[in-house]
Formats: sequence, C-alpha cells, structure tokens
Amino acid sequence: MQQMHSPEQAASWLRARVQAQLQSDSRHVQTGDAFFAWAGHHTDARQHVVQALQKGASACLVEADGLEAFEALNDLGLHDAPIVSYQGLKAASGAIADAYFEQPSQHLHLMAVTGTNGKTSTAWWLAQALTRLGQRCTVVGTLGLGEPGQMHSTGLTTPDPLQLQTQLRRWVNEGVKACAMEASSIGLVEQRLNGCHIRTAIFTNFTQDHLDFHGDMQAYWQAKQSLFEWPGLATAVINLDDPKGQVLCDLLAGSSVQVWTVSMHSTQANLYARNVRTTTQGMVFEVVCGEQSQSVSSQCLG
Repeated sequence: MQQMHSPEQAASWLRARVQAQLQSDSRHVQTGDAFFAWAGHHTDARQHVVQALQKGASACLVEADGLEAFEALNDLGLHDAPIVSYQGLKAASGAIADAYFEQPSQHLHLMAVTGTNGKTSTAWWLAQALTRLGQRCTVVGTLGLGEPGQMHSTGLTTPDPLQLQTQLRRWVNEGVKACAMEASSIGLVEQRLNGCHIRTAIFTNFTQDHLDFHGDMQAYWQAKQSLFEWPGLATAVINLDDPKGQVLCDLLAGSSVQVWTVSMHSTQANLYARNVRTTTQGMVFEVVCGEQSQSVSSQCLG
C-alpha cells in the first residue's frame, strides 16, 4: 500500500479523487466522500474501510501504524483500491484538511478562547462585537457553529478537524472575516485544532475540571498552556486575576507574541475595570486602557 509522507502530498492525492466531503465517521460516508480511518479510544475505524468503500467512498486514508493487522486492507491496497496510509494520521488530519481546503484559517482572524469557565460567553461576545463593527465573525463552541442568530449544533465544543476545516473553508467563501473559537482542553489534547492558523489566544481562568479525562491538574493545565505555544501565534490576551495568568505571561516573555493583560483589580494590566457597580439592570463599570477610559453597562452579572 502506498504511504503518504506530508499533509501536502496527502491533500494532492485526495484532490485527484474526492468530489464531496472529508469524513472520519463511516456512518456518514456518501458517494464521492473521503474516509479517514485511525484508531480511537473505543474502536479502530480501519475496521470500517471496506464498508466506506461499499457506500461509495472515492478515497480512504488510513493510519499506517499497525496496518499489518488489517489483511483485508492490505489486499485491497494491492489491487488498486483508492487506499493510502499515513503515519500519525489522527494528529495530521487537521493539517491535511487545511492543505486540502487551501489554508482557510489564514484568511480569517482566528481567535481561540481557553479556560475552565467563560469560554462560551467570551467567544459569543467577541462575535457579536466584531459583527456589529462590520466584521462578520462566526463562533465555534458549546452553542454550535455559525454566526450569532444562525447557529447549528455539532455535539462537541470543538468539532473534529475535518468538520472544522470544512466549515472554515465555507465561511471564507461566504465572506466571513473572523472566527471566535472555544479551545477546550479535551479538544486540544485530541488535536482537533491541529491545522488551524490561530492568530489570537485568550485565557479566562483555571479551576478544577475534566480530571476524569486528564487524570490530574498538571495534565489539565498543560493542555490549556499548549494553546499559548501555538505555532505562528501573534497575540495573547491573559486574565491577570487568575494565578495562572502570570505563568502564561512569564512563558511568553521575550517571545514574538504580543501580550495584552486584563484585570478587574490590577491597574498594571493593559486593560482593567474600575468603579464596578451592580445595579438592578446588571453591571456598570469603566474600562481603562492607558490614558483612555470608557463607560460600559451590561445586563450580565459577574
């Protein structure tokens, strides 16, 4: 069986054969689709390649590691079936899809929000604010995919990389200019954001969560921190009121990443709030940036 050795090579091979969608679930495969098959936590998708071909898949990209155990696939590969292998396919699938769709996220201001709490609100407010300023901005997260008022559910905070890159390409074609994405710790560990050209990373806070998945707090934090070590990252927005905020500032000191700090308490932050008051209508406060300040009223509490 032929083996692909780079995302660009795999994307070129797919373009010559695929007329429809990129799929990682054989149950969703339709005629003309490509099927990506790797070993998951509960099942090995390579068991379903024959089924995908029977449903009309025009190309199958399978994990190379351990492939010798799948005799049927090797036999098909020797008889001109549209199957090739790739070492480390799961980790590379986002980069392959990015190359296949011609780097859609390079044409967007892609912002990724991570933290235990506040990801959904932050992403939603970013999308609303930018859209009202005339820059169409979409959301990827707990509430689904889409523009404010036009969302559809995916069932995951961070979709799988094939679905994500497909959606980014569609938005670029529709004239969207920015995207605010929730970057969950699980999504980062599962490598669902791989292939995304993230320009801005945003940190909200860090408290205990998802230990059933990560095992301990250190592993959970390492997942969050990885967003701020993203290749090509240009800007980081960091909440100084959380102790981990300073950890991230220290991590990025001396790097090319422009750091913007925010705070409800520290006047040393680039952007901070003062005169915070709670009213029967919500909250009122001033946002201060350098010598400038602006009054803000919000119906939200907290």
